[in-house]
Amino acid sequence: MLAPGGAADVRGNFVTDVTKIKRTEGKNIVAAVGWRAGDSNNGLWYSTDYGQTFTNVTAAADAAGFAPQANIGRIALATTRADPNLIYASVQDAVCLSSPAGFCPPGTVWNGLYKSTSGPTGPWVKVADSSKFASDPNSAQNPAHIGPLYQPGIGAWYNEYVIIDPTNPDHVITGLEEIYQTTDGGVTWQTIGRYWDFCIDSSTSWCNSDPPAPTTHPDQHAAAFAVTSAGTPKLYVGSDGGAWSQTGATDDNDHWTNLNDTLSITQPYYAAASAGANPTIYAGTQDNGSQKFDGTKWVEVFGGDGGDVTVEPQNPDRTIEEYVYLAMSASTDGGHVWHDASTPDSGSSSTARFISPFDLDPLDPHRVVALGKSAWVRTKGANTTPSDWTSTCDGTNACDQGSGHVGTALGVRGSAIYTGWCGPCNPTPNPIDPTGTGFQRGMFSTVGGTWHPLAAAGLPNRYITSVTIDPSNTSHIFVTLSGFSRRWVPYAGTGNVFESTDGGASFTDISGNLPDDPANDTVLFQGRLIAATDVGVFERTTATTWARLGAGMPNVSTLDLSLIPGTHTLLAATHGEGLYKIGL
Repeated sequence: MLAPGGAADVRGNFVTDVTKIKRTEGKNIVAAVGWRAGDSNNGLWYSTDYGQTFTNVTAAADAAGFAPQANIGRIALATTRADPNLIYASVQDAVCLSSPAGFCPPGTVWNGLYKSTSGPTGPWVKVADSSKFASDPNSAQNPAHIGPLYQPGIGAWYNEYVIIDPTNPDHVITGLEEIYQTTDGGVTWQTIGRYWDFCIDSSTSWCNSDPPAPTTHPDQHAAAFAVTSAGTPKLYVGSDGGAWSQTGATDDNDHWTNLNDTLSITQPYYAAASAGANPTIYAGTQDNGSQKFDGTKWVEVFGGDGGDVTVEPQNPDRTIEEYVYLAMSASTDGGHVWHDASTPDSGSSSTARFISPFDLDPLDPHRVVALGKSAWVRTKGANTTPSDWTSTCDGTNACDQGSGHVGTALGVRGSAIYTGWCGPCNPTPNPIDPTGTGFQRGMFSTVGGTWHPLAAAGLPNRYITSVTIDPSNTSHIFVTLSGFSRRWVPYAGTGNVFESTDGGASFTDISGNLPDDPANDTVLFQGRLIAATDVGVFERTTATTWARLGAGMPNVSTLDLSLIPGTHTLLAATHGEGLYKIGL
């Protein structure tokens, strides 16, 4: 956001929400500036001249009753035509996110929900906070059910909205991990979309039915009200699991309609298939776990967030999956029973990315390489346990990528290993690191000797998303680049697909006429180079030209490409439209 003010114009970081004050026909606008880790420009910026100028009305002198400026992180807003002076603001807490020890209650980064009946200038009243929502026995995040360390608002930097029923200004819905409702203007609240269906404590009300009444899906992102022909409000909500609806105000989970049965909206990060014309396919998905397709149906075989995934080509029961930060689990019976397979780098954001890469060696399906701070290798496949890993990936040297460097991309073929890393992984200056040294990336390899850093001349200083090794020449590689770090840092730079013929010593930009959007992966099949990008899948047709591959594929962010072993079939994992395949 650029906050107008003549010579004093300042950058205001991220605009997380914008709302019009109703009945002003767009003249009065409120913009929420809310970088999640805090910033001096965070707050509510108010315009009364159609957005020509803005004033921060939640600065210290003006914010009667609002969250302290230092605590203001991400903000979500709601207004209503029924009462133009009524405004709600849900505020994530920047201090609790950045340095919670001694300052914040455990298990949450949510400051609370604020209400003003006098417009954005206040005064404001806090009508809800994490403890109020958690005190509802119907909340799955009630400490009696889940303990004190996972309370409402723990993901408020990511899950947050508030909306007012257009037929009743006292009826307000707010979403965090769960969905909450008030019908009396914020005096009392009920959980109407709890985190899960299953029962931990038999005393909870939803355990009284068999099976328990259906809820939605955790991690709430969006909501909208419609009004039926009978004048009844119909609520639509969107989360990491898709879309649901219910009609009329309700104080339980008994009235949700799942709208996802005919929608292909899963967000896989990676997919892998066993060999043959009728393969078993595994996919790691955003907040919908690791999924398995047996040829007729999909089944979630591991919960939470799914990440990278592998399956042995000739034995579809032997698979490895990932939760976040390289927390790996393996199964030898098709996902019925799992055991820990994590590396020493697993489980920490300082040694692994949120979704970290690992792979099977195509020349030895029992050889697994996983990438965190180091490249870790083991030859037990799905029998790998945490004590099995070794960092001597070239047989001689500990394959560490250097202090502060975390792996982002991995290519493996026999003794040839290539890695891409970042560190620092966020561009600076930014509100977290205003004086830092800036984003850095690099590469390591075992090709041409022992483990060593690559010069990578000609490769821009941007996020490396994949490395593909030519099966006929391990010194010939393709690298794709993004401009994102966890996808919320603005994209910058040109050139997204690069080629090296000298083992990564130097690179040439071969992006040609590709759209200038992040590229995420490549596949080389019988001399055909295919690239996955944020706007779909393309094939290189000449040295400088690319064309969209096939028909029927949506123009959607595609994160991973893989070949189904023993076939000419390409599998594409799209982040929001599920999986697609095409014959080559």
